[in-house]
Amino acid sequence: MTRQERAVTNPLTDERIIVRELINDLAGSARLEVLRSLDDQPLTASKVEERGQVTRQTASKHLAQLTDQGLTKSTNGGVYELTAGGKVILCAFETCFDNLDPERLTHLTRSKHTIPLLHTLSEEPLRPSELAERDAGSPSRATVRRKIRLFETEGWTEEIDGEHQLTPSGELTLDTYDELAVKIEQVMEKAPWFQRLSPTRTDIPVQALSDAKLYVSSPHSPGIVLATALKLCDPRLDHFRVLTSIFNPTLFTAYDKLLRLGLNGEAIVDASLYNRLHEENMEHFLDDSNYENFQVFYLDEELTLGIGIYDQEQIAIGAYNKTGEGEHIAMLLSSNDAVVQWGDDLYNHYRKCAIRASENSPENAN
Repeated sequence: MTRQERAVTNPLTDERIIVRELINDLAGSARLEVLRSLDDQPLTASKVEERGQVTRQTASKHLAQLTDQGLTKSTNGGVYELTAGGKVILCAFETCFDNLDPERLTHLTRSKHTIPLLHTLSEEPLRPSELAERDAGSPSRATVRRKIRLFETEGWTEEIDGEHQLTPSGELTLDTYDELAVKIEQVMEKAPWFQRLSPTRTDIPVQALSDAKLYVSSPHSPGIVLATALKLCDPRLDHFRVLTSIFNPTLFTAYDKLLRLGLNGEAIVDASLYNRLHEENMEHFLDDSNYENFQVFYLDEELTLGIGIYDQEQIAIGAYNKTGEGEHIAMLLSSNDAVVQWGDDLYNHYRKCAIRASENSPENAN
């Protein structure tokens, strides 16, 4: 593989994916049309067929592949809908097509040599012979000549005194491809999280997730996510904020001990957790009168989302398959400023809608 070839492993399937190849497969096939058909509403394979893009058999095949990759998910009755990952990738392609049409995108991604050669020419002007002799992984002179002809035909490069360099159009093409590739790389690498995240939350800065760590619960490691979140909550923190929607007495007990030590911050519990605590006669966890510097708020909404913000420097964002026990959790942990800001804005959105838990009653919550 050439040095600019992006590759990533999808945790859902353990499949090693070459990002360029995935882009080429989507841009050059009906699979992207199948993905696009789900943008406005969930559909069965038969309904996709009725839209005139593909046959039901082909639609079923593509939907199965997209579901394996975490871009769609099926519900009862064979109805498929976009996941957040599918939404992100679909939007990324639409943005890409504003500058680079599907035909040109497939020209760009068909060969493993095209993008590396463009990257090399973006660094400095070179002669074809110099491109062929750049390093041990360089393509042959014949391949370089073919690519140079393609670049000139597309208007991506120009020749000056025997040297070839990128044109403004070539620079835009390369930037457009890189933006698309990074988003696809991150969606594939963080597939379990994007699979669980609500499709309404796709404004997250996907390109800023490259350093984010992914933690996913499993039957073999059911507590790995919650244990990781608990370790982050250090009593030396200056300010801790958490939005939680899962029922876990062990976690609550651990937090209770930290809060009694004087940890400064606040918590928001959603409607499902609030009601469950009352059902289990554990509503004392909603009483913040024992905490000197911590307040508990109630949100009259059921979520499949959790947010922990640690001194505005680190953020944990959990996404769940369903409300309740907090099983099948995927969590991203990031210190990237853009991601922390995104999570902070989302937390503040819910905070504005929340009220003090002590001011709410079980009768109002039910």
